[in-house]
Amino acid sequence: MKWEKDLFVELKETMRILPPKAGLPPGLDGYFKEGVLHQPLIRRKCCLTNDWAHLNMARAERPMAKMNLKMEQKECIFCRGKEDKTPRWVETGGDYIRIGDTDWSLRAFPNLYPWMINHLNIVECSDHKESFSQLDDTEELQAWNVAAKITTDIERQGVYPMLFRNHGWGSSIAHYHWQIGGLPYMPNRIQEELNTAKEFYHKWDINIFDALLKSEKANGTRWIDEDEHTAVIAAFAPRTAFEVWLVCKRPITTLSACTTDEIKSLCTMLNSVLRKLHAGPGIDTMNIVFHQLPAQDNTPYYRLHIEIMPFKHLAGAERGFGEYAIEVLPERAAELLAKSST
Repeated sequence: MKWEKDLFVELKETMRILPPKAGLPPGLDGYFKEGVLHQPLIRRKCCLTNDWAHLNMARAERPMAKMNLKMEQKECIFCRGKEDKTPRWVETGGDYIRIGDTDWSLRAFPNLYPWMINHLNIVECSDHKESFSQLDDTEELQAWNVAAKITTDIERQGVYPMLFRNHGWGSSIAHYHWQIGGLPYMPNRIQEELNTAKEFYHKWDINIFDALLKSEKANGTRWIDEDEHTAVIAAFAPRTAFEVWLVCKRPITTLSACTTDEIKSLCTMLNSVLRKLHAGPGIDTMNIVFHQLPAQDNTPYYRLHIEIMPFKHLAGAERGFGEYAIEVLPERAAELLAKSST
């Protein structure tokens, strides 16, 4: 398709090195010719930002190791019976939202160390759950509906709504929860995506996300799943192995604009991917972030989408330069996730 040269920027080269004197490491036999290792390298640029992913084809073929990054936590203040240990909302003297009373099914209350405007934790289950193998669709859908309501509240204040989940290693509390709050400005990454999307729209007369989905579905190698409302793809230029995007098909920019059916679709699709990541490569630690624009900033250029980024130890290249070395090809990730059962 005519716009693919802008969506899929890719550079290819071959790196030539001599193997160690001690012998050829396992898995590199197919790249060893006439005493030299010839390793194909692919560099890919994200279609929304200036981030580059660097994929060594030989490295990508190594066996995948399951991550064991389980947190150790002596006491969980998010469990039922520990309500007095969590902060209270000033206006109510209690939770911002609570569904149920003593035997509650969801609580939204202030973060103890807020850094966003109206920084809240949304705890979707009173029982202590900390693995995606324990996902409950009913609990998650209830949390999504509450998140949509809070997103609306935040947008009414004229600030940017940030919704995300830190799960597993790196999260300060292992118990299932989302975080949501506002910023008095648009995050730099969202602004960069918006600028790119606007340029793409004026150049090709199509929303960049519609173009992306058309091309990815036609290509098929990074397409994972879809339903009437949501498409699921492996990121072309991932920042982590198994980075996955969920894209809302209807031209909306915020969770607050989603219909009941769209929220259910996004929730169901996300749960499906998380179960597959857990059941297949054994991934149970990651960040999940909502990229959206407030309702008042709705434009034809942008689209609500969710980015799933499994945990990766970010080293100097990633932290200092925004250059990402990736161990699993997106095409391989999509193949595994598309075939996996939940």
